[in-house]
Amino acid sequence: MDLLDLPEDSATLAAFREAFSAPEFSVRIRQRCVCPYQSFAAGETFDRYLRRTARRENYLRRSRWLRAQPGFHIERDSEPDCLTLPLAEFFRLHTLRWAGDSDGVAGAAVEAFHRDAAVLLAERGQVRLYTLKVAGRALASVYAIVHGRKFVFYQSGYDPDWRSNSVGLVLLGETFRDCIDSGFREYDFLRGSEPYKLEWTTQRRRTVAMRVIRKCGPGEWLDRQERAFAAARDTARSVLPKRWVEQIRSHRRRAAQLRD
Repeated sequence: MDLLDLPEDSATLAAFREAFSAPEFSVRIRQRCVCPYQSFAAGETFDRYLRRTARRENYLRRSRWLRAQPGFHIERDSEPDCLTLPLAEFFRLHTLRWAGDSDGVAGAAVEAFHRDAAVLLAERGQVRLYTLKVAGRALASVYAIVHGRKFVFYQSGYDPDWRSNSVGLVLLGETFRDCIDSGFREYDFLRGSEPYKLEWTTQRRRTVAMRVIRKCGPGEWLDRQERAFAAARDTARSVLPKRWVEQIRSHRRRAAQLRD
């Protein structure tokens, strides 16, 4: 039995250790993901927060330039009957950003799920879609979920032709502004330690994976096989050129999408 991405302080870990403490079981826990986030004190302002980030100067410079462009504006959509177009733009920009090679929104089946899920979330006031436009053209998008007093960054996308103008950076900064102005007490980037997430945050959570195995059974044999494969994979990563590793990962993701 595998449980993935449990918070490292989850009570589930202790409960399962106790439940499977008999000699015939083995319980293993390993580190999984870094999860950057930023909490805000009551009365926080965006300008005060921005002064504490590594992105302040670049954000302000790029924001001034973009705001001077004809037709610049940022849309925020959160009503169920207003999501069709911003969702379509999000999918398009997300695909452009990742060149069709995304783990987060991989393929038509996942897009269909999000079309339904976003509407259900919107009916509960729990979704926000942000779109940055210049001259009527959508250039960047952020898909966010809100829950209680927490703002959750889910996925984003942008037009690579505008990469040098930092449209993704500017829109991300605006989601922080909206988060703080709306009174949320936390901005959560979920999993992943990408540099842009670390530059906007100062706090980290970690997740762990827990595996419960019945000793002397087929599960133990499978576990040994998986560990041997993982060791061989890590060795290959350490000796192969980085571009080869990325090409292999890309091929595997695309093969998975075709199977779906």
